[in-house]
Amino acid sequence: MPLSGHCIPYNNKDAFSADLKDVYNDLLPLNNFEVVLVVQDDHCEGQIIPVSSTTDPQEEFKDLFSSMPWTAIPFSDAGSMKRSENRLFKREEYGPPVMFVIDSTGIILQTHHVWDILRDFGALGFPFSDTRINFLRDEDDAAAKNPSLNTLLASPQRSYVIPNKGDQVHIDTMKEKVVALYFYYVDMPDHYLTSELQCVCDMLAKLKKEFEVVVIFIRNFHVDDWEKSCLEIFKSIPWLALPFRDESCKKLKRIFKVSYNGQTVSHQVVIVGPHAEFVEPFGASLLLHFNISAYPFSCKKLVGLETEKVKELKLDMI
Repeated sequence: MPLSGHCIPYNNKDAFSADLKDVYNDLLPLNNFEVVLVVQDDHCEGQIIPVSSTTDPQEEFKDLFSSMPWTAIPFSDAGSMKRSENRLFKREEYGPPVMFVIDSTGIILQTHHVWDILRDFGALGFPFSDTRINFLRDEDDAAAKNPSLNTLLASPQRSYVIPNKGDQVHIDTMKEKVVALYFYYVDMPDHYLTSELQCVCDMLAKLKKEFEVVVIFIRNFHVDDWEKSCLEIFKSIPWLALPFRDESCKKLKRIFKVSYNGQTVSHQVVIVGPHAEFVEPFGASLLLHFNISAYPFSCKKLVGLETEKVKELKLDMI
């Protein structure tokens, strides 16, 4: 293909995601990354674009391609499409991979896990080779084993978090505090947890306890105008946050294995102690079950609370 840099042949309409657009736009100024759309008509084996008796395949191609900022193999060039499918990217028994990453020399770098890489690492994963992805995973492991607010929240370009009004807050100013990292899904807000967390903040402020909340907005493509939604929510809460599209949001999600199963969010509040003396991934449970009595929300404090409960039990209760 007459393309420099890295390219991704992209050939699945249903899997089309804003993840790819984000990566494409982020890497566009570097001029070393391209995406190539590859589709098949209804005469090609394993058709990709669904074709009905009343639908013109070429019109479907135009409709699909019109929403994309990248390049494509012309729909009329059936020969190139067949070569791409049958020769360059030979399908396996369970069907063709959706996307491939090819470097500028024609070496195929990734096949089956490209969507996962784009979702988890974004443009930071460029050039999307195993070497680069393993390097980033090693960085995640190092941050998890030796955490600090800087390794968790900062980036080479940023050493601050943002308030919803006023000046930026330098990360170093929070190192003496207990910090709650609140992973917030815009499409599934936990209003009860948000309310309880605010109550805890208010009570600890009255007691002059050092406590800070940093919101990590998790990118979700089922929400129209996602950044606008984040901004509206951010204006209504009195906490700090990471910039909405900052790569550290994805890094923290990877490190703490935050996931959403459609009903609940795992590790939705992670507590980081002063100077990162402890990191408690089950902070939401501590906050909801024990309130401010669990401050600073560490396992050591939890053990103390449970020990006191046992001491208060009477023999007949046991």
